[in-house]
Amino acid sequence: MKNNLVLKIVIGALIVAIAGLAVKLAITKPTLQTNVAETTTTVTILPTTVTLAATKTIEECDKIKEQYSKDMCYTNVAKVRLDLSICDKIKDQNQKAMCYSGVAVTKLDLSVCDKLQIQGYKDLCYRYVGPAKQDSSICDRIPNQTSGQFPNSVKNSCYDAVALATQDLSICKRIQNNLAQPDILSCYIQIAVKKQDLSICTQLQAQSDKDMCYKEIGVVQNDLLICDKIQNQSIKYLCYSYVAYNKRDLSICNQLPVSYAYEHPKDFCYGNMVSVMKDISICDQIQDQYIKDSCYISIAISTKNSSLCAKAIDQSRVDECYKLLKSN
Repeated sequence: MKNNLVLKIVIGALIVAIAGLAVKLAITKPTLQTNVAETTTTVTILPTTVTLAATKTIEECDKIKEQYSKDMCYTNVAKVRLDLSICDKIKDQNQKAMCYSGVAVTKLDLSVCDKLQIQGYKDLCYRYVGPAKQDSSICDRIPNQTSGQFPNSVKNSCYDAVALATQDLSICKRIQNNLAQPDILSCYIQIAVKKQDLSICTQLQAQSDKDMCYKEIGVVQNDLLICDKIQNQSIKYLCYSYVAYNKRDLSICNQLPVSYAYEHPKDFCYGNMVSVMKDISICDQIQDQYIKDSCYISIAISTKNSSLCAKAIDQSRVDECYKLLKSN
């Protein structure tokens, strides 16, 4: 039990470490550009570009006394030089596995993943290399997990990322439905948005799923006509609000009702607009007092104008507004 807990902790740390190199690996293979003078490698992994700077040489790493710092130094240099022999200098086995995985992701080299002895690290290595190589068969290498809070979460995530990279809906269907995200619906919607293809939304069976799909595409395209396809009024109004925000168009907010069920669509839209327009007169148009107070406080903090805090009615929130401004 203790070993399993330790493994879960170190795998969690690996996710963070590798994510720095391979967040949303997709579409094209990485290109490496090395500037020898600055000892800097730029790794382009669409849509994220990561610059890795070798601030230390191996010799400098050798001189570091504190072991953790030394191991991190070796890891950073290894990622830049794509050299596993540098990873082998690391004492801590968990950190060594992170180093190997980072090199594997950068090089898109499955053989590096296969060298990892701990299955959890190997699985995560496959998860990131698979989408980068646009190859779902790499996800197949990840064994099924039937236990834990989120069974098959790493494998599902791999399929989802490959499906998005290749825009292949059939790969979405290989995701096993459970509590882990992303699920099949999320996979479909991501591809629909990426392709800007409303026909994918119509393939979804539940109307609520279609509505969410239309919302995502409507917001990306800033198209109210797509928002109008949404049957659920709450989601439709949310779509309008986001389009208004994107277009900086207050007139769109004016098309929304003051209230719907327990919601305040127009006030919510006005509140969003204030964050980009910095116009306090917009706050004056808000009817719900809590949202109005939030609006005044938001402008007060963003403009560092403490006098605006007093326009809020809730004294506890006024005091908090003053406190935040004073601390900044």
